[in-house]
Amino acid sequence: MKIYIPTFRRVGNQITFNNLPAKYQEKVIMVVQKQERDLYTYDCEYMVVDDNIGLTKTRTEIFKNNRDKKFCTIDDDVTF
Repeated sequence: MKIYIPTFRRVGNQITFNNLPAKYQEKVIMVVQKQERDLYTYDCEYMVVDDNIGLTKTRTEIFKNNRDKKFCTIDDDVTF
């Protein structure tokens, strides 16, 4: 199962990703906008969405790409 973390304007402040144990970080797909993709260097997979689409459309894109798969989505500012 993959863990999607939609994020925007938090390049140096990935609270959720940084607090996940390594075994879960390996499952992360960070969802970023085209305009910010080059700024992210975290060791994870990336899904790139269009610029300025907002969180609702971002989540819709995640869903469209995973209709037949199990996945979860976690906000980028969750503390553990």
